[in-house]
Amino acid sequence: TIPNKPFLLISSNMTICENISFKEKISKMRDTGYFDRSPDLFKERFIWRSNDYLKAIIFIEAIKHLSKNNNGYDIVFRPHPTEKSEFWKILMNGIPNLHIVNEGPVNSWIQNSFAVMHHGCTTGIESFLSQKPVISYVPPELKDHVLHNNLPNQLGYSINSKEDLLTK
Repeated sequence: TIPNKPFLLISSNMTICENISFKEKISKMRDTGYFDRSPDLFKERFIWRSNDYLKAIIFIEAIKHLSKNNNGYDIVFRPHPTEKSEFWKILMNGIPNLHIVNEGPVNSWIQNSFAVMHHGCTTGIESFLSQKPVISYVPPELKDHVLHNNLPNQLGYSINSKEDLLTK
């Protein structure tokens, strides 16, 4: 559902809700020679997956906190195109003022939001270039957990606690 109130856009890039299983991903990467070309990649995939589970629970807790304590705005959570919206709806069932959507191009959601929150997501770059306020949520538990794509976290405001999220 589309929110009627101003909304914070939260962009996801967590592999725990992908349309492809971890087993299938590893199989495809092995079959296409990724691990032959980059022997460390096999281990990195496991670390990346475990980091995404950590990131997911931290983001769910932050979304619950923002939903419970905000002053009249909605939250739009936009899963990555490779993620299953249905799974996110199960994980975040019952959170008020939360809309889980991935209809249409992300740029229209960026333009209609009052700010964009992310962690290591290229939507942070697109939001920054669109001159939207960008909040890179980097709590201490996630500070060292971006194996790739750290540039987006360097743009906009770097926030490291749920309380500071509310303030910003």
